[in-house]
Parts: sequence; structure tokens; C-alpha cells
Amino acid sequence: MPDADDIPTMSASSLKKPGYVMIKGQPCKIVELNQKPKATVKGNDRLHIVGTHVFTGKKYEDTLNLTAGSASQVQVPAVTKEEYTVMDIDGEIVSCLTASGEPKDDLNLPKNTETGLPDEVAQELLKKFEAGDEVKIVAIGILGQEKIVEVL
Repeated sequence: MPDADDIPTMSASSLKKPGYVMIKGQPCKIVELNQKPKATVKGNDRLHIVGTHVFTGKKYEDTLNLTAGSASQVQVPAVTKEEYTVMDIDGEIVSCLTASGEPKDDLNLPKNTETGLPDEVAQELLKKFEAGDEVKIVAIGILGQEKIVEVL
């Protein structure tokens, strides 16, 4: 995983849904952005951010001071999005082919973090694969980790 210093920053006021941001050091997908009212007449502009952890689904929140120089900067991790063709599913491991035809064997079936069971994406993937259909998936990569997020 890259060092915190290696993650690019941007102005918090430039954030948009459904983007990605580091909240309390964790990579999150933005689910809510709210401009908070000033506490006093001379108070600071504040932004309340709510996000879900990209890999665990855990909810994270933070309130940022938009007028406090470097405190108004947030880390925005680079996100990659790749499409793969599923070749096999062995237990929890999904074997795929990349667009260039290279084998890829390091993706796991996504799980519901509360139950530990396959989530909706995994269930759809298993259903299509077991039916014998050609299955394509989309995986996002953040900070050296990947997760299957969509079945095409």
C-alpha cells in the first residue's frame, strides 16, 4: 500500500459524489457531501463528508474546515477500473482474463462484511457463471487492492 504522502490531494470544496476520498486514512466512496452552516457570523465554512469504505463497506464521516489552508485539502486516491472475462471460480477465487488476454488469479468474490456471505454482486456473478454464460466483470483498484464491483 502506498505511503500517505504518495496519495494526491485536492481542495475539499472540489469533491463530488460519487467520487473517492480518504476519510480518516481509509479509502472511501463518497455517499454524502453537505455544506454545514457557520457556527458563528465569523465562523468557518465546513463540509461534512460521509463515505463507505471501498473494501469493507464500513461507514466513515468527517467534517472539514474549508477556510483553514492545508486543512481544506483532502487526499484523493487514484482509482482504476478494469473489465475482465471470468474463466473460473474456485471457492472464493475468481480467475479471469484481462483485455490483453493475460490470466489474472488474484480477485476474490465480494462478501457482505456483516455476514461474511457473498454479496449481491457475487451472487449475480455465481448465478451467471453457473448458468454457463460468458461473464464479464468490472473491478476497481485503489491503493494496490482490487474489488469486483459489477457484473456485465
